[in-house]
Amino acid sequence: MTALIPPWAIEGGVKKLALRLQNTTVKAKIIHDIKFGIPGWENMFHNAGWEKITISEIPSIENRDIEGQTVAEIALRRKRDPFELVLELIKQDGNNIKIISETMHEDNVAQFIKQPFAMIGSDSGFSQGKPHPRLYGAFPRVIRRFVRQLKALSMEEAIHTMSGMTARRLNLQDTGLIKKGFRADAVLFDPQTFSDTATYQDPCRFPEGLHSVIVNGAIVIEDSAHTGAATGILRRGLA
Repeated sequence: MTALIPPWAIEGGVKKLALRLQNTTVKAKIIHDIKFGIPGWENMFHNAGWEKITISEIPSIENRDIEGQTVAEIALRRKRDPFELVLELIKQDGNNIKIISETMHEDNVAQFIKQPFAMIGSDSGFSQGKPHPRLYGAFPRVIRRFVRQLKALSMEEAIHTMSGMTARRLNLQDTGLIKKGFRADAVLFDPQTFSDTATYQDPCRFPEGLHSVIVNGAIVIEDSAHTGAATGILRRGLA
């Protein structure tokens, strides 16, 4: 959440910010700069708005109920100014609050992934609270939304951008294709039903339509259940 704070105000860390917030004039300047921006700073509030910035993880037990809610929703429920609310939360929990900022437009994404150099991946990591739904649903969402519904990619194109093309770009020599001598990696799914089910409010939901996952010859997922197999670390070859 500290990414919402102007760089000058967070300089020196959260402790310095807390001291600045004790000065009403400086605090007002911080809120002003979040509202109206400053040259050269990518203002996440301007990019998304409080309606599109969601609290995904917060350490304070008394605030756990706000995980999965937007800043706008929390401010309305608590009858607080959203700018004041953000500063109060940061003052309490510092750098430990994780947020999700929805700043991309689906039409732009659909156009971008059509480009011959575009690959599809996910940078989501496991965390507490309510992580971004892409953690559980990135790849099935591509099949459901961008292949079946929007038809931005064919099924073959989408799979290639998530497998073979990515492996070649990362210089992974023996994976990414179903080919003799390669690692036996495969995902078996129903192309008509494979879909993401994760949401911002309920993000830890597995996809539908997934039958099996084979990693380096070992069945890891079978009939939507984990088999207990632990395999699949890849080491990049020399360029």
